Amino acid sequence: MEFPHLSSTNHVPLEAESRHICALIESAEDEQNRVRQELDETRAKERSLVKRDSVLAERIRSLKAMVSATRRTPPEILSSIFLLATGQSVDDLEVDQYDTEERDHARLPRATNARAFLRVSQICSRWRDVAQTTPLLWRTLRFNLRPFSDIHADGVVNLILHFAQLSQPYGLELDFYSHKEYTRGMPLAVLWSCGHQISSLELNVPGSALAPLIGLPAHALHKLKRLEINLSDATDSGLSGSIPGLACAQHLEDLKLVLRSMNFIDRLLPEPPSSSWNALRTLDLRSRHSINLSAVYSSLQSCHSLQQLALRMDEVDESSGKRFEGILRFENLVSFTLQIDYDNGEDDHMMTFVMPLFAPQLAALSLKGTFPLEAVAEFLEHSNMPPISTLRLESCVRGDTNLRGALLNVLRRVPLVETLALGLQLSPGVDDAFLRALTLQPGTAGIRTAEVFLPALRTLVIAESEGALNAGAVADMVESRQIHTGNLTAGTAGTLPGRCLESMTVSVLRVRRIWLHDVAWPRIAALESAGILHLSSSSSS
Repeated sequence: MEFPHLSSTNHVPLEAESRHICALIESAEDEQNRVRQELDETRAKERSLVKRDSVLAERIRSLKAMVSATRRTPPEILSSIFLLATGQSVDDLEVDQYDTEERDHARLPRATNARAFLRVSQICSRWRDVAQTTPLLWRTLRFNLRPFSDIHADGVVNLILHFAQLSQPYGLELDFYSHKEYTRGMPLAVLWSCGHQISSLELNVPGSALAPLIGLPAHALHKLKRLEINLSDATDSGLSGSIPGLACAQHLEDLKLVLRSMNFIDRLLPEPPSSSWNALRTLDLRSRHSINLSAVYSSLQSCHSLQQLALRMDEVDESSGKRFEGILRFENLVSFTLQIDYDNGEDDHMMTFVMPLFAPQLAALSLKGTFPLEAVAEFLEHSNMPPISTLRLESCVRGDTNLRGALLNVLRRVPLVETLALGLQLSPGVDDAFLRALTLQPGTAGIRTAEVFLPALRTLVIAESEGALNAGAVADMVESRQIHTGNLTAGTAGTLPGRCLESMTVSVLRVRRIWLHDVAWPRIAALESAGILHLSSSSSS
């Protein structure tokens, strides 16, 4: 029974209509109660079925795991899988997302690469046992501690101790970077406890972060083979005391120091005649300040295994201490770099630190600073004419009257040189006459290698030249020495003495503009197109 006259109006129903409407309401409520009861029963059954399904799924998973290939994988294979799975994490720090209004901080590197290795050891007890008995898995640990890093010093210390213990017997390779505004502790103090378990240590820190290392006992780092310290400021100058643990690292093979203050090197050098660094093979020392080279040389007297020596500094400080007067016999030295950026006004200032070296196997020599070329020739003779293949000379004493002759005299003592780089104050001697001395004359194809000047020259660099270089002289020299293949049989290209030049770089102010109208410019352009001649960008201004 419908009631349109009531549903569309506000009329009062009759008594009979009211009784009928109440009966309909009671019937609908009874039906609703039955539906709700059935719905509750259905939902309860659904929950029971879902729960049962979860139990069955877990049972199936556990039963499958019992017969899976992974369970039967031998520990040594599982160990190799771990190493492959975490190989990228050794060098890459994961990235965190930060909810911040500053756009520059929206993506900051995670503080450490340890998370991937820890995850592998937390899957199950069997995986944990395999992971913790795989020393190579824990061999490399890196930290990047910035002002917004999500790790405190205690966490850093615990991770270092954990990795150091599990990485044995190989030793931990620790790469540690700390921003100067990181103020959550001084975690490097952990080296007092686990320094003997570290084989490689790389520190990129402010100078003040080294405070916990002052007084580090001798032989505390007896397993250390590689050490790199890069100081971002000179705040270590306020520290007092030395670091015996670094100075007495008897197995140290590679040492690289980038310094900002004068006195840090004094904290590190072993006291002569100590043999602490007798295993040292590579020394790379860079200072944004002055260095007492005599003290450095005195500490290197026992480093007979040294193969590469690079010393770069703003200036030399010889005001304190005695000047080194001995001989450093480096029978295995193959590379020597000495760079002193600022001239102190002494003509032979630099050579006093070159002449003490005896290096008969030297293959690469790079000098930048104040030195007479005659002294370079004397050094080569003193070292029994070493087989130098790379020679870089930058700057020289301005008082040389015959710079070209002195330079050619040096080059006659390095017949095996393949790479030759000349720059700055050497340039007045690098002129057309110098290039003509390098130019091979026609008819040299049949002569012996010993009769050709610089027969192995492959790369020539003339930088910041102030000498008068003629386009024709450059073209003549390059064309006479470039590799010719037209008249050679297969397999003999480039075998003619001196005809092996692959690249020449010229850096002369406005050289392109000067040579553009020269009659030899088409030859220069052809050599450029062939990729043999290069006019640097600074020279085309």
